[in-house]
Amino acid sequence: MPARLKALLRRKAVEEENYPAPAVTRSIEQLSLEELPNWIKQLETEILSQHELDKKMQDYIIQLREAGIELNQQVDGWLRGIDFSKLRYTTVGEVNTFFSEVQTFAKLLTTKKPLTSENISRYNLALKERVKRLQQKLGRSAFGEELAEFIHSSPGLGENSNNSAHTENQAAEGFSPSPLWKELDNLNHLREEFEQKLSSPAWQKLQLFHRLAAHLQESQQNLEQLQNRLHTNQHHLYLTQESLDEKKQELSELKEEDGYAELEEKEESLKLIAPSFEQAKQKVLLFFSPLLPTLQQYQKLYPDDSAVEDYLNNYITAFYEDNDLSIIAVLRRMRMAWEENRLSVEEHQCALLSERIEQANSGELRRLHQEFSKLRQQYLEAEQSTNRALSMKYEDLHYRKEHFQQEVEKLRNTIKEIQGQLDALQSSRQRSKEKFELLVKEQFEREVELRFVD
Repeated sequence: MPARLKALLRRKAVEEENYPAPAVTRSIEQLSLEELPNWIKQLETEILSQHELDKKMQDYIIQLREAGIELNQQVDGWLRGIDFSKLRYTTVGEVNTFFSEVQTFAKLLTTKKPLTSENISRYNLALKERVKRLQQKLGRSAFGEELAEFIHSSPGLGENSNNSAHTENQAAEGFSPSPLWKELDNLNHLREEFEQKLSSPAWQKLQLFHRLAAHLQESQQNLEQLQNRLHTNQHHLYLTQESLDEKKQELSELKEEDGYAELEEKEESLKLIAPSFEQAKQKVLLFFSPLLPTLQQYQKLYPDDSAVEDYLNNYITAFYEDNDLSIIAVLRRMRMAWEENRLSVEEHQCALLSERIEQANSGELRRLHQEFSKLRQQYLEAEQSTNRALSMKYEDLHYRKEHFQQEVEKLRNTIKEIQGQLDALQSSRQRSKEKFELLVKEQFEREVELRFVD
């Protein structure tokens, strides 16, 4: 090799080492969620055109519309050809209702609503279900056989010769399908053929894009709703916390007022007395409440006995004020009336009455009266000696503080729950975003970055 050429090659190698060629980078498309539908629509147009799926879909739509027009015309002819007077198993109403459903189905085939790669699958599913329902009605029932007989005999209405394998199997089994059955069968065959074409990888990719885009948009809507709920609850928490702080401040100021120390002391006294007083009151309740039905009967025998009426009206107060315990004499007269069969008392009530009289004779009832009266007097004195205006103000503020405290806790829990839902939804949306971007990169060698506005 000439020395000059060697020198040139060495210089080129040195230049390439020191000044490498710049890497080829793809431009990244920035897409907002609002721009995504139009971007997918443009991608859809490219895919459909590239794989001639748009032409196949348009041909399919044209075939369906032509089939719908023909079916509607045939139904008109069949209805004119049926002699309704010869119907044996089917009423005129049933025939009209059935063919009205068939005509509605024919309108579905001739719909002018645009069919796209996104909604064609839902349309085909509806088509399949309608055909299945109509064929079930035509099946082997007397209704279907009689319709088949009249349709076969209708003048000028020949059968469609384009029979599917399903129709031939039905005939082989002894079932004589009508032209209507065959038309429905042919529609099923047409749909199945088109769905075979939709099994291509390009179509599947397109459907995956639509599903991912729908999920992203749904996630965004749900996120916006959750964020609105979050802001509403946060604002409510702010206001409730303000009210709570205000009540705490008012309570703090109340404690500085004259008389609060005395009020607090009296409140402590009430707290000490209250348990014993409530326990004694419970004993009184347990003693008298089971006797009320028998006392009511006794009052009818002795309507002028004022003590009985007082106990029936409020036995707690009556017992407190009954210093002579006149109720003991009443109990004894009740037992005598029962022994003379003047009271209709059940056996367990009799045993209870005897037990209460024994308690009265043993002095237990008198001891209960002394205990209850003493505690009630102490409680009333402690309650009356407090500054009622100050006490009521304190109780009101305390109640409101507790109410706002509970509301604050409830709102904090709600906010925590909403925040958790937001985090989970944002993670799900991020996964769908990454999957979408990766799919575009792998399938179309394009760089796309989705942007969200939260």
